[in-house]
Amino acid sequence: MTSRTWFWKVAVSLVALAVAWYEFWPLSPIPLEKFAPAHVIAQSDEFAKLHKEALERVRLYGDAATPADKKSISYFQALRDIGEGRGRAAPVDLRPFFYQESEFVREPDQNKRNVIVLKELLKASQGKMKLGLDLQGGVSFTLKVDPTGAEGGAKGNADKSDVSHANMVNQALVVMEKRVNEFGVAEPVLRRWAIFRSRSSCRARMPRTTPTSSTR
Repeated sequence: MTSRTWFWKVAVSLVALAVAWYEFWPLSPIPLEKFAPAHVIAQSDEFAKLHKEALERVRLYGDAATPADKKSISYFQALRDIGEGRGRAAPVDLRPFFYQESEFVREPDQNKRNVIVLKELLKASQGKMKLGLDLQGGVSFTLKVDPTGAEGGAKGNADKSDVSHANMVNQALVVMEKRVNEFGVAEPVLRRWAIFRSRSSCRARMPRTTPTSSTR
């Protein structure tokens, strides 16, 4: 083997490794509170203040004495609340911290644009190698909708008589999706689930989530 042939084989191998690393990075998920500050492209000092505020909102979540608009259940929700101006003097546009205007979707509504920014960051922070719940951890459970509404006690049979099981499941999925979005869970799966021909059930699969009291 000549030295030139050896050189090109090594060079090609290094390029292949570099491409593979780029395609699969990050190999494992990075918490959003660590990923976001590392990917700020502008106004880093200003975002550092928002980052500190977001962490403080999460820390205060379990404090009953703190007003509801000044605490958040997760870092994802904290940045979302800050963007909406909850419990603070003014809302914040998160897009300039992470994306150039020319490379981002045109969304005139700032709150919706902030949600898109956060979901893109959350998606980018996840590992490229997709593992099942048995390997990466997470929660999977099935809920059955009570057609009588007896458990909630808000409505009786007469009030529920004109609501189909399908609509009840749809409403349950909407509520579940809203709660899951507060945590900033990447790639959750919420769908109808048929058990023994019953279509009044729904299944939730949330990767990298533990069944704490707050998620319930």
